[in-house]
Amino acid sequence: MPAPRSAPPDYRQHLEIETPEHVVLDLEIAGIGSRALAAVLDTAILLGCALALAVVFAILARYGLGIGRVGFMVVTLSGFLGWLGYFILFEGLRRGQTPGKRIAGIRVVMDTGHAVSPGAAAVRNLLRIADALPPPYLTGLLLAAFHPRGKRLGDLVAGTVVARDRPHEAGGLTDPVAEPVELPAAPALTDEEFRLVAQFAERQGQLDPAARTRLANGLSGRLAGAMAASGRSAVDQLLGLYGEELARRQAGLGIRSGSSAGARLAARKRPRWDEFERLAERAAKTGL
Repeated sequence: MPAPRSAPPDYRQHLEIETPEHVVLDLEIAGIGSRALAAVLDTAILLGCALALAVVFAILARYGLGIGRVGFMVVTLSGFLGWLGYFILFEGLRRGQTPGKRIAGIRVVMDTGHAVSPGAAAVRNLLRIADALPPPYLTGLLLAAFHPRGKRLGDLVAGTVVARDRPHEAGGLTDPVAEPVELPAAPALTDEEFRLVAQFAERQGQLDPAARTRLANGLSGRLAGAMAASGRSAVDQLLGLYGEELARRQAGLGIRSGSSAGARLAARKRPRWDEFERLAERAAKTGL
């Protein structure tokens, strides 16, 4: 049988966060490529809006309705504020996603894994001016490329990261094929039944043959559901059942579903398990 192939090296950046319920969330940090794609798409949208406004102003100027020098300064300042507002509003009110980030499959989240707050979105985008210097966006590009969590200056100050909305597995190689392992079956007897069989196995050598056979027949009738039909005597069947059940229990497999301890544990933990399942399904659909 060929030896299983080792898993391919994973060069992606990750951020692991442990929740109060001791559940580890593994966020895959967005790479430079996906962030650059989102920036290009958002810039194209903003340039399209600016071009549309320029056409409107040109038409107004043709009919003698020009805005003048003061008006031009007001429009320029409004355009700059609109450029910042575009990122702040979308990231703060749309769970960390501008239209470009949504298409690229990435989003801004807090370092804790929570959705980015409007305040954090405002801080990280106000610092875009510093990240854009010197042109073209050299400071932000270098920081995002070399920081272990892909953070630019705005992310460092705001406490945010840009993560992939839908993490994917590294392609190329298939998962190594593990050798199938046959696990022993779960316990077949209740604790009380196992105690009776264990007592019989330990004391049967002290009984005379007639008493041993009579006691074995009585136990066999009581445990008929757990004993397979065979041509062996009741004594041999009980001793074989004891050996099998002892091996199952020593294997450390789970609590028998009908036991009171297992039922109490399931009843106590079920609400939290259901709540975690609901949160996991929501995160899979809408992201963290």
